[in-house]
Amino acid sequence: MSNRVARHAAGVPIVFAPPTPATPASGVAAEVPGIFTVLAPTDLSPAGNRAVPYAYALLAGHGGVVELCHVHERALPSPPYAYDRPQGKLDAAGPQRLEAELRALVPRDAEARGITTHVTVIDGGEAATAIRQAAERLAGDAIVLGTHGRGGAHRALLGSVSAEVMRRAGRPVFIVPTPKEEVT
Repeated sequence: MSNRVARHAAGVPIVFAPPTPATPASGVAAEVPGIFTVLAPTDLSPAGNRAVPYAYALLAGHGGVVELCHVHERALPSPPYAYDRPQGKLDAAGPQRLEAELRALVPRDAEARGITTHVTVIDGGEAATAIRQAAERLAGDAIVLGTHGRGGAHRALLGSVSAEVMRRAGRPVFIVPTPKEEVT
């Protein structure tokens, strides 16, 4: 059912929430879950950046923290404790340039709404894995990300990174799809 809804929701943000712990016999949750920390990863493409304002929208009524991040994908050494490989690594100015691009995405009224922004550039690893790990490390309540909507039949709406994050994140994932006319 969720796949069918996702396929027909082009251009409309979708929330995928993981199963919650058992609720009382009434079926009603004892408490309303709070969202106070939102991870907003972007690849700095128009599709990725389109999702960033939605991260702030989730916190607009009560404030909180948006963790804006960018993953610079590259192979990491295996095993992880081996010496780092310089191939594909960002140069000394790379993180600063990417952080500036991320800061440019912060809405002007974010601070006035009580929303703090943290900016992170992750240099290395696969995007979906790095995003899930960042959400765990930051104890994020939700993840908001855009999708390019390219890929195989199952990933036609979601894209490979967003589909992988949605499947394995263990927290609500808010996906902002690319409008049909922009999917290439």
